[in-house]
Amino acid sequence: MTRKLYLTLLSMLFGALISGVTSPSVFAQRAGSGVDQIASDDQPIQGLPTEGELFGLPVNVHGQTTYINQRYNNFTSSYSGINSLSAQKAMSYTWSGTLFFGARILPDTDIYFNPEVVSGVPFSGLTGLGGFSNGEATKANGAQAKFYSARAFVRQTINQDGDKVVLENEANQITQTVSSNRFVITGGQFATLDIFDDSKYAKDPRVQFMNWGQYDISRL
Repeated sequence: MTRKLYLTLLSMLFGALISGVTSPSVFAQRAGSGVDQIASDDQPIQGLPTEGELFGLPVNVHGQTTYINQRYNNFTSSYSGINSLSAQKAMSYTWSGTLFFGARILPDTDIYFNPEVVSGVPFSGLTGLGGFSNGEATKANGAQAKFYSARAFVRQTINQDGDKVVLENEANQITQTVSSNRFVITGGQFATLDIFDDSKYAKDPRVQFMNWGQYDISRL
């Protein structure tokens, strides 16, 4: 599938979801991987609903875009090798954009799809620093945009006895009333950190520390 066709299909799907959304409520989206992310400082876009119904099914759609630009001037280096950080003035950037689509196909069964695009140029080809300055750079593969599926999964909730808890509308979470005592089965394409090792301080460079080195420090 060509990039142009991919973009066209994404635009059509996004437009269909927005036109089919009927709820007037607006919520602030979380920019990270989903329900377990800490809240960011993002503000809702007034008048743009993010949850409603499409073909009789509860759906939601969210999005995020992140641009990071970093620079440094010439500096003196006593040693320089092929894996060293260049001592010459340099600029690095990353840009990413993600759409978070969700649909509830059964009362306790949700499906989610997160298409993503990323581009960027890291310092010295990602060499020369023990804790690199931009965690987003691992996804970048040059200035040409790269399209891929970040996540595509099914979530099944099996409620048990317990207090009722409302999970609010956000990225990868359609508003849902669940039991405080429940089993959640998730299957498909997703990252381990989407569910496990949920650090409140160093998990996602889009809303927390950008430096890779901070991720290791947070787990000591």
